[in-house]
Amino acid sequence: MQPFGGVSDVPEETISQIGPQSVAFHTRTSGDFDGVDLAFEAGSHPEKIVIAGKLGGYVKVGDALKGNSHQAQPKFKLEARWDEALKPGGKKIEIKGGANLFVRAEAVPNVTLPKRVEGSLDLVLKRNAGGRDVYFVGREWDGGKVITSPLFFVPW
Repeated sequence: MQPFGGVSDVPEETISQIGPQSVAFHTRTSGDFDGVDLAFEAGSHPEKIVIAGKLGGYVKVGDALKGNSHQAQPKFKLEARWDEALKPGGKKIEIKGGANLFVRAEAVPNVTLPKRVEGSLDLVLKRNAGGRDVYFVGREWDGGKVITSPLFFVPW
């Protein structure tokens, strides 16, 4: 098991194997994404993957020990066959109760990813306009993003 996203940065959040075929995932983050990578030995993958859970909340006002009285705490359950998880993008369900909330099961091949990416960019700047700041964004297969510091271009 290997966490990715916000889980790997926050020590209070846990991912643990609770049985021969079960993993528990508990996070309190509100970042871009959280997830778990599970590695299987050749030929030992499951026939079916089930991801179930509940999105909770936190108490802003009142007694935190009494829990969150806010009712929009959606439950979700994704069931995917192995052949569905093998398709590009895997199987994904939207979770009601928030913006862009989803759960996805995806089988990703164990391949070496590039450490360097090269390319070119054509940028047209008008002489009477000010400069442009440009950010390059790279997205990893798991949804993680790498964003450069701004590069400043000015006409001359």
